Amino acid sequence: RALSPNGAHGHWGPVAEGRAWLRGVVLEAAQRQAPAPHWPRARVSVTAYVCRRGGRPPYHASDRYRPEDVPNLIAALKPLYDGLQDAGVFAGDKAGQMRIGDHEILEVDDYALEHLVIFVEELPPLNG
Repeated sequence: RALSPNGAHGHWGPVAEGRAWLRGVVLEAAQRQAPAPHWPRARVSVTAYVCRRGGRPPYHASDRYRPEDVPNLIAALKPLYDGLQDAGVFAGDKAGQMRIGDHEILEVDDYALEHLVIFVEELPPLNG
């Protein structure tokens, strides 16, 4: 729930801990991909596979965050973009360095099938 832009209104400690966890997981996963590309500009696209079996939130005892819409998904993934930057996949997440690509949420039939697919592509340098 710490990643939810709508539900992370509790104490700052658990919120910061959840965001640091995701950032670290992404950093480690990106470092396992050898070698990191180190692009000056990139576009990041994400597909989130979520299970909504059981109706309304919290869906499952795991209390995982399952965004309902793409704008909330993008906001929740800020630590993911930071983790890719930390790994050196691209130069930074400032304007002109990183673009948000396509993001979508697809439903799966089982909690074991939940996952993220992250696609990072190099963009040409900006002119000027």
